[in-house]
Amino acid sequence: MEQKYTGVCFRDILTQEGFFPRVSLPIIPGHEIGGTIIKKGRNVRGFSIGDKVSSLIYIPCGKCEFCLSGNENLCPNKIAYGEGINGGYSKYVNANARSLVKVPEGVPDEIIPIAACVIAMLYHAIARVGKIKKGDHVLITGAGGGVGVHAVQMVKALGGHPIAETSSKWKEEELYKLGAEYIVSPDREYNKDVKDITGQGADIVLEDVGIATFSKSLRSLKTGGRLVVIGNLKPEPVELPLGLIILKGISIKGSISSTKEDLKKALELSKSLILPVIGGKIQLSDINKGYKDMLDRNVFGRLLIQYK
Repeated sequence: MEQKYTGVCFRDILTQEGFFPRVSLPIIPGHEIGGTIIKKGRNVRGFSIGDKVSSLIYIPCGKCEFCLSGNENLCPNKIAYGEGINGGYSKYVNANARSLVKVPEGVPDEIIPIAACVIAMLYHAIARVGKIKKGDHVLITGAGGGVGVHAVQMVKALGGHPIAETSSKWKEEELYKLGAEYIVSPDREYNKDVKDITGQGADIVLEDVGIATFSKSLRSLKTGGRLVVIGNLKPEPVELPLGLIILKGISIKGSISSTKEDLKKALELSKSLILPVIGGKIQLSDINKGYKDMLDRNVFGRLLIQYK
């Protein structure tokens, strides 16, 4: 396929830093892929030259119990783009048909590469794993990042009340514009602020940061609340206060990636309810500067690589 853009994910930085030791080198990195089909294999069915498509971040095997039950995100045999096979940091990408979903009319071009890793991943985490109900209060950590800004919109689109956590004061006004109803700071005991806001605590916490926020996030939950872990910026173990988890009946669940059905739903939502928040468009030659800007928290939204 031919791409206009590739999305830049924090996972790309972790891959570069060696936190995914099974990466097959040499490799073209990047897993946020989407574009227009310009050539297809002889046995490919259901797609035509000229179709706009968005790709999952992996190739499912299509044969295991998870793939056959529609839970291909859990496929133990999946091959990740940018790790097990060449990825998206290129204008032209070889993608497997098992990864692809056609993009409906009305979806912005900037959404196409980030639809799976960001929008569909959030739908999977909030709707399917978190089981959001209308009126639920949802705390989103790292809300000013490329995932968090879209999570605010997703919670709103699914009928919830987004509470955004961010350490960047300059991002607060933009988060309110996106639909955040409250903003809390990691410089405070924001678990107390969340309880003041909601009366009991959050129904769901979407944990996108990891060790820096995990403890406060856990304590932000109401009795019976759900903590859904989708990100881990600094791969280190966290402490689990078992007494708190038991006494409050808290559930902690990991949510990984997205399925084709999630991706289809995400693309439909992106026609009107989820807008792309793009913090910058860079050339591939500027990728290391882009990584630095992300690490320094100087990007509001998702960073895209743009191809001429």
